[in-house]
Formats: sequence, structure tokens, C-alpha cells
Amino acid sequence: MTEFSKKTFTQMIYNKLSTITGLAVVLSQPTDESIFPCAVIGNPLTNISKTEDGVPTKINIQVPIEYWAESKYNCMDLSDSGDIKLRDMNLIRTNTTLDTYDTITRKYRYGSNYEVIYDAIHNAFINIR
Repeated sequence: MTEFSKKTFTQMIYNKLSTITGLAVVLSQPTDESIFPCAVIGNPLTNISKTEDGVPTKINIQVPIEYWAESKYNCMDLSDSGDIKLRDMNLIRTNTTLDTYDTITRKYRYGSNYEVIYDAIHNAFINIR
């Protein structure tokens, strides 16, 4: 059985999104001096749904990811590219939670939640659908 690590999970997402050409990937909200376009990976939220002898064996995971770019259309394109990359981890976009313009950075923000189930017995990510 493999213990779930939020750090390792976040690093896996970071590595997947970093393969998108021209996209900077960060872990905190960008400033007006940041590199754009960028993706912001939020903190993974976990919910233990099954245990064996007190050890989590099935964990529901949700992670917010925001795409920041010059235009709303660029954000949408980046989000679609991210969807394709994250499918390798069985992460599925479940909803779009953010669609705004940031006046400080003068960039558009387009954010979504992604979900997956972690199976600690098999050390595998299971698609939620």
C-alpha cells in the first residue's frame, strides 16, 4: 500500500502541464511581474472514502487549476490543452469555477476543478466517471 502525498501529486500535475508549449506553471497567484501565460495549481483537497485498519485506501481528490492569459480565448485553449495532458493521470475537469479579468495583472483568469480517485492499494489514479 502506498500513502498518498499531496506534494508528489502536485509535482505530477506540474510536470504534465509544463509540457504545454509556452505555458509557465506556478503554485501561487501571479503578480503583474509574472510570466504569462501561466497555469496556477491550487492545493489538492482530499476526502478519504475508504480505510483498512485506519489507513486510507481510497481517497477522492479535487484540485483547482487556473489558466491566466492575454485573452479569454487563450485561457480556454490552455484549459483544453491542460484537460488533454491531465487525462494521463485520469484527472477530469468537473466544472469551470472562475472566468474573470484581473485588473492588477491585466490578464484573464479561467479556472476549473479537476477530480480523480486515488487507490492506495494499487498506487493508481482512478477516473471518477
